[in-house]
Amino acid sequence: MMKKILALAAALVLTLGLASCGSTSVQSVMHVDIDAFLAEFDNAEYTLQPDGKLILGNEENLIDVKSYLIDGAADATEAVNSAVQAAAAVGGIVYFSEGEYDIGNVEIPKDVGFAVATSAVIKVKSGCVFKVNSEDLYIPKKAVLTGEGSYDFTEGVNYCYPDWFGSGAEGMQKAVNAADTVYLTKTTYTIGTTVVLPQGRNIEIIGMAFTGTNINNEVYDSDGSYTFSYVYEEGAPTSVSFSYLQYNDGTGNSGILLNYEGDPATKAGSVNVHSVRIPGGKSLVQMTNATGNLFSEIFAPGNGTLAVFNGGVNDTTFTKVLCSGNKVGLISADGGEEGAEGLWFYHSSSVTGAGIDFEIKNYKNVNFIDSSGDLGVGKENKACLYMENVENFKIIRCWWASNAGLSCNSKMGIPQKRVGLYLVNCEGGFISGCSIVNQIEGVKIMGGNADNRIVLEGNTFQGNGYSDITLDGATGVDVHGNFFNSGNQWGQINKSPRLEDGNYAVWVKNGPTSCTVKYNCFGKTYHDDDGATKSTSGVESADNLF
Repeated sequence: MMKKILALAAALVLTLGLASCGSTSVQSVMHVDIDAFLAEFDNAEYTLQPDGKLILGNEENLIDVKSYLIDGAADATEAVNSAVQAAAAVGGIVYFSEGEYDIGNVEIPKDVGFAVATSAVIKVKSGCVFKVNSEDLYIPKKAVLTGEGSYDFTEGVNYCYPDWFGSGAEGMQKAVNAADTVYLTKTTYTIGTTVVLPQGRNIEIIGMAFTGTNINNEVYDSDGSYTFSYVYEEGAPTSVSFSYLQYNDGTGNSGILLNYEGDPATKAGSVNVHSVRIPGGKSLVQMTNATGNLFSEIFAPGNGTLAVFNGGVNDTTFTKVLCSGNKVGLISADGGEEGAEGLWFYHSSSVTGAGIDFEIKNYKNVNFIDSSGDLGVGKENKACLYMENVENFKIIRCWWASNAGLSCNSKMGIPQKRVGLYLVNCEGGFISGCSIVNQIEGVKIMGGNADNRIVLEGNTFQGNGYSDITLDGATGVDVHGNFFNSGNQWGQINKSPRLEDGNYAVWVKNGPTSCTVKYNCFGKTYHDDDGATKSTSGVESADNLF
């Protein structure tokens, strides 16, 4: 409707203009029937530039390529160049009317418009480039740009639609090659092979904001397959952004949306994912060597792992991300031998996940704010958050729970492996304002550094089994001002056996060193000779309330 209104307005302005002033046309310019031109566009769905600008111009400025085409000529390159020159002389529009145009290297200047009829087909020869620097486009949402050659919109509007180039991976591949911003206008795109992202670019793939465009992957296998892939080769790095998408193949096996392997030397280039739903499959992204990444407003039900980082992934933020029923969890991040730095989780949660909700190794500067992990039913569950060789971390106002609860252990034969926070050889941590419930061990700490301490302050523990906190050969841990209210939980849960070891607010084992347990309130928690009621070798216990 807006297109028709704009077209009628343009026609009215054109009529008034012609009636009030003389013609300004260049005599050598071949004209086109404006009524036929308007009718051509009026009967089809066309792409308007995102700012809504209408590019029809007037009758004198609409230059038909066919007017310059010599009868019987198989190559239209010279005809296009002549039309471009004529349009440039009057600030007009190069118009490809009905027919097929085989062309070689052609360039349309910035101040010349570019329009294609619904019944036209432009075929660029192999090894040639059709470079469109125009800032005014009027192209139907169908495959009218074809051929073995390539198209380049990067110096003009710098956006395109896969629909212009064809269907499936072929249309998507040509689109990302042609422009940095690719708009998806259909409800579903089916990708049969991997789309390879070009080097040295800032690629954005944008679906429909209100409905979210569905990306189907038809090449999923048991090992996962990539729908989009970038592997650094040479030159400037590429950054990638996805938004307003749903990613699956209709069977819940969606493989991996993006495989990203950046520059190992500079770690430049980034990945940005916003407003995406991924129901089922292996993972959303698999990444290595990238910096400044953002994942926001993502819902991933029944996934493998939302994100897998394999070294060199720095300065990454997750905000408003929810994983539900994942086979592994929200993230598996390994900084690798060199280590990586910078992970932030805001309002991000893994609910009823299996295995490990968050797994982070070899990182510095890791932060969880208002986030949560919640283990579901599963025999291989290990921890809500597992961190190994992590230096300097903060965990603030988070919730770490076992959704299935302790009662499922004897009834369902599930091994007793559940830990809320499992920290191995970590240091420089601050854990505060957290609720840790229904675990076998609420917090388990092994190793550490007396000079860069881990502080647990102002947390609540409830319904945990072996212990609320286990200091297993830990070093440099301060447990201060926490509330322990797990009670004699093993005796309270029906059919759960009394463990040989356990039932401690703080379980001290394997010779901790330089640890303190002070100013805590232990509520009804069951205590034992090895618990926090007494000083134990390597642990200073004082001023606690019972």
